[in-house]
Amino acid sequence: MRLQQGCNLNHRPTQSTNAPTSKDLSVYGEGARQRGGVPPTCYLLPLTCYCLAMLVLGIETSCDETAVGIVANGRRMLTNVVASQAEIHARYGGVVPEVASRHHIEAMLPVVKAALAEARCNPSDLDAIAVTAGPGLAGSLLVGLNTAKSLAYAWSKPLIAVNHLEGHLYANWLQPGPDQEYPEPALPAVALIVSGGHSELILAEQHGKYTLLGRTRDDAAGEAFDKAARVLGLGFPGGPAVERAAREAGPKPPR
Repeated sequence: MRLQQGCNLNHRPTQSTNAPTSKDLSVYGEGARQRGGVPPTCYLLPLTCYCLAMLVLGIETSCDETAVGIVANGRRMLTNVVASQAEIHARYGGVVPEVASRHHIEAMLPVVKAALAEARCNPSDLDAIAVTAGPGLAGSLLVGLNTAKSLAYAWSKPLIAVNHLEGHLYANWLQPGPDQEYPEPALPAVALIVSGGHSELILAEQHGKYTLLGRTRDDAAGEAFDKAARVLGLGFPGGPAVERAAREAGPKPPR
């Protein structure tokens, strides 16, 4: 993909510009094809402006957070907007599935709009819609899936269903900002996934090919922290609450 430095928000190519060919357009995707290979806007971050990028909008509602992100060229994260329900579920000491799904309904479209605004792009600039399809809480997943299906239909974009745990794995490929460059993870690799119903060790031999090495018999690590924090009266979510209590206890906590 072509990255142009310092282009402005009203960029239009002239006859002398190295305009993309029909071959280029097949790489940039349908969004680029619809706009003639040139976006009506550029995606302006502090030091880098992304023109002619492959843009994918991702929706995540597998548990209690409504999240929408926009990624350029598969790795560069342009925005990540999250609506948290932590305070809502804190009174129960854990996530209540029905409550979570109802709040997803309220937050879903405002989060989508906020993500588009923060990335400075329009629906016509997108090349695809991706969404978590499972595993997760059934009611919460339905909100994200139906929203993604509706947007893909209304905006005439391809819909990509993403496995929740595979999404955690591939988060390691993301570049969070224009000034933060991380090397692409090398495969094969052993990955530890600590989200969901179980913690798992996965051997990623190559892209799309995985072998389960082991998993917990009951809770994932995060769920265990939630239960321990509830017993100790530390609040929800359990991980940050336990960490905060340990930090405040000092180097030699009282026995």
